[in-house]
Amino acid sequence: MYYNYTNRRLDSRNLKAYGNTQTSWAMAYGIYSIIGVILFLITFKYTKERVGSISSTTRQKVPIAESLKSLLKNKYWIIIFVYSIVQTIGIIVTNTSTVYYAKYIFGDENIVKYFTVTNFIPVILGVVFLMPFLIEKYGKRNVGIMGRIIYIISTFIIIFAGNDFTIVMIGNIIRGFSGSFNCAAGWAFSQI
Repeated sequence: MYYNYTNRRLDSRNLKAYGNTQTSWAMAYGIYSIIGVILFLITFKYTKERVGSISSTTRQKVPIAESLKSLLKNKYWIIIFVYSIVQTIGIIVTNTSTVYYAKYIFGDENIVKYFTVTNFIPVILGVVFLMPFLIEKYGKRNVGIMGRIIYIISTFIIIFAGNDFTIVMIGNIIRGFSGSFNCAAGWAFSQI
């Protein structure tokens, strides 16, 4: 998450030095992807499970088809899977459109930093100070639904604001706040 917010800001500056073309963006994110894969492989290699092992006499070999069938019958897994897909699509759309919006709507890609700050700070503040109370009072499902509704409303605020920077920033702050709902609900769902 931290990488996402810091790099959105850095990319628009750094890529100017390399021509700021489609090719330079593809090369930059190709390099980021390679670094990410290497870091994941290092993490995978050096992570050790610290759970007591089950003795070989009680361990059963379950066929993969049977495992998949029972996974697809698990309604909680399906809820978390669908929720994660929707959240990932929202993050991708938001992040890929930010630089475009700054560059082509406002004519200055250096204002991406304002989009980043007004989106990131409300997420952190909401998760830390507000979400524990809301999840306790309304439940993780309802908090997740509220977050999605707020996200949609804030996106429409940004879309219909046109090139009014103040209204766009207000919409972006609201959208960032909705991110705290989605982060907190997603984390709570993962504890099922």
